[in-house]
Amino acid sequence: MDLGDSARQLPKPSERKAAQGNLAAGKPISSPAWYVGVHGNSFPADNLTDGRFNDTGSPGDWSFWLAPNGDSGEFTVDLLDDLLIGRIELQNTRNRTYGDRGFREISIQVSSDNQSFREIFRGELQRIVDLQSPGVDFPIESIRFDPVSTRYLKVVGLTHYRKLDRPLTSPNEGGGLNEIQVFAP
Repeated sequence: MDLGDSARQLPKPSERKAAQGNLAAGKPISSPAWYVGVHGNSFPADNLTDGRFNDTGSPGDWSFWLAPNGDSGEFTVDLLDDLLIGRIELQNTRNRTYGDRGFREISIQVSSDNQSFREIFRGELQRIVDLQSPGVDFPIESIRFDPVSTRYLKVVGLTHYRKLDRPLTSPNEGGGLNEIQVFAP
């Protein structure tokens, strides 16, 4: 496989910087599991708060998180203190040229103790259908809600987008996301 050719098909890294005031930037993030490919490519949850957008990277240094096969996935951001939040921005993934694995339906939940969570939002993210032109960002979806004080923010994938031409019996499906940003009201 010519990885160089695949990399040329990916969106060029954007000049986008993590938004000022992003409370999740560089914060610890955990997930029960993430996708590790047969050749060792790993897509851990800490990619979600690294400030890198648009499915960028290369083998061993991808900028997005993917759930394991067959799982829509979930992750939790530790804001390190109880903070008042009122908006979350999510950039979905299309898993490079594969056109799959983005979150579809999600639940956003909050907790002060990382044990008992309550839902503050449930909805659907857009599918990223086409590769963007070089230098053009994937869409970022802004979710606003009544201000809430929380330390832990959990995003649970309820469903995910499948590759359109892949059989429903294919085991190579799961959820994923490019980036999360969290803001005060």
